[in-house]
Amino acid sequence: MKIYDKFIGDDNAGNIVKYAGSDTLEDLERNLPHTPEDWYYKNIDITYDFNEYGHRCKSIKNIDLDNYVLLTGCSNTAGCGLEYEKSYPYLLGKSLNCDYYNLSLIGTGLDVLEYNLLTWLNTVEKKPKFIIIQWPDPTRFADYDKERDNLIPVGTWASKKNDHYKKFFASGDMSGFFTARRHLITRLLRQVITVPIYTISLSNLVTSDHYSIPYRILDRARDLYHPGIKSHEALHKLLLENIAINI
Repeated sequence: MKIYDKFIGDDNAGNIVKYAGSDTLEDLERNLPHTPEDWYYKNIDITYDFNEYGHRCKSIKNIDLDNYVLLTGCSNTAGCGLEYEKSYPYLLGKSLNCDYYNLSLIGTGLDVLEYNLLTWLNTVEKKPKFIIIQWPDPTRFADYDKERDNLIPVGTWASKKNDHYKKFFASGDMSGFFTARRHLITRLLRQVITVPIYTISLSNLVTSDHYSIPYRILDRARDLYHPGIKSHEALHKLLLENIAINI
């Protein structure tokens, strides 16, 4: 990740790439021999088109700020491993006939989510119709690389190669550090956001919200890890139902 003049975004800002995050060419080539002959992704190309801030959506200058919604989250909302037109942010915007901006980043945690969301609310003049927050794993955070002046997303995956991270995650879990951090950020955002908020959590993630819309994994994306096409479609429909109730 990289800090731009306003927001934190993907390193590939302004570029179109074929692979990102856990969706790698190496993993695809390794997985192909073990997939069915009719596997959807055997002959489907995916591109990741990042705007000037490293977000997988249109540029802010091209957003209709009089009719838009704002989304944020991690790779599950960035649509890692599938065509963006199959992702729930795209489907939701199409169904609601409105624009949207997606602040989500692959591998991101609560710290970057909070930074980008509060920066948006304080720098973009017109507020969204509502905000959708997909909670990332609360143990994730951004590490700072002084040499590259860059941010590195860190999660439990780092403990497999680094004993210091392994001890940190174990200690943070036992002490309640991650739970408290998540709880405080949740309360802060609810106090400062003045438009309706819809929160989403993976079905196995306990939240501090009164109610979070469950993000159930019904199938897998090209990386065989992230939610696939059916999962995004189901979440899109569930969001529409919740939004309709509150209109």
